Amino acid sequence: PWLNVRGLWLEEAGFNVGDPIDIIVGKGKLIIKKAYDGNSSH
Repeated sequence: PWLNVRGLWLEEAGFNVGDPIDIIVGKGKLIIKKAYDGNSSH
């Protein structure tokens, strides 16, 4: 399957073009969150 996600709501949620992401797959759900490489201050 192919999933294309876009929209201004992504920017409002803190995502920027080119941000690395993690996708967590659960039964009946997908969670998309920013991936951090360990170099950020989080």
